[in-house]
Amino acid sequence: MQWIRYFFHNRYALRPLTPRDASQRLAFFLKNRSFLEPYMPLMNESDFTLAHQLEVLTKGYHDMQEDRRYLLGIFPAGNSDAGPLLGYVNLNNVIRGVFQNCDMGYAMDYDLRNQGIMTAAVTEAIDFVFNDIKLHRIQVAIIPTNTPSLRVAEKTGFRLIGLSPQYLKIHGVWHDHLLLAQVHPEI
Repeated sequence: MQWIRYFFHNRYALRPLTPRDASQRLAFFLKNRSFLEPYMPLMNESDFTLAHQLEVLTKGYHDMQEDRRYLLGIFPAGNSDAGPLLGYVNLNNVIRGVFQNCDMGYAMDYDLRNQGIMTAAVTEAIDFVFNDIKLHRIQVAIIPTNTPSLRVAEKTGFRLIGLSPQYLKIHGVWHDHLLLAQVHPEI
């Protein structure tokens, strides 16, 4: 799957991650580790290796080919092939049939927070979901204290479904999550 979308006044690019992006993904997680850890599953030291990132992206690339999951990276527009990974939008658990749904997760480089870049990238990813892979519904699950992620979800059209107690085990602890979703009424 080869495509690229330019956004945010053509300053950034959103494209599928491939195994060749393993070193950029590793650098992103090493740089943003302490910022992201409170909102991610517990990670081992081996998760912060090039070998692990290559394994994740190889499996992720295969999953994209099979329409099971889409790993999308945010890069500088002028250097989207070899530049630094600035953030990502993951479309996980793609389910077809009567559900036509996926779960979305996203993260931004700590130094680029509060600039509107993540909101713009999520908007592009939503357009991809509804207009390219033609799913009917997207869901996000967010820890209630993760205010920046909640703001992005609300700005991009997600609506609160409710609170799911002990929904995901994040950083080794079961956490309640707010569930938000949006649907495309014509799909």
